[in-house]
Amino acid sequence: MNGMRGEIRSYSQKARRRSSTAGLLSIPLLLFLYAQLFPSGSFSAVSFSPQSYLERRFEQVSLCYEGEEFQLFGVQEGEDVTPAAFVKRLGLWVQDYPHERNLTGTSFGKDASYYYGDFAGAPAAVGQDGRQYTPIRGGGLSLYILPVPGAKDVYDFGQGRQLILQAKTRATQQQGQPPA
Repeated sequence: MNGMRGEIRSYSQKARRRSSTAGLLSIPLLLFLYAQLFPSGSFSAVSFSPQSYLERRFEQVSLCYEGEEFQLFGVQEGEDVTPAAFVKRLGLWVQDYPHERNLTGTSFGKDASYYYGDFAGAPAAVGQDGRQYTPIRGGGLSLYILPVPGAKDVYDFGQGRQLILQAKTRATQQQGQPPA
């Protein structure tokens, strides 16, 4: 009987050690997945279908742009149409705008930067290389599809309005005085 108890105790200790090791190894994996879904560290809505998610929350939703890595929706709030943007990460759609980490209305994908912020209603934007970009219009919103930034790219929307994209992570808008 003592031999059987010893075997059970030995087996139980091995099982506890294995489960503890598996638990400890899963922590870095979970942290990695969280960092991939929410690169800025702040949680936002995750969905398999962004349109269904928005339709449950808002009266009127229209799809303005759909790509492999980015979707932009126009959401009717009273008389205004406001943007709601989703970026695809690890096969899931993560809401990127409106969100406290994205105040400029700029989303970054692997293939492009998407700008739908305050200056998106401008007829065109000029990059620092002189190339002219025109917006895509649909669903009451305008969207500029810009290249993924290198170190620092500046786009001029006219009337002293500039968008500065930095290294695929940060966007800032500047509203200066229009040239006289």
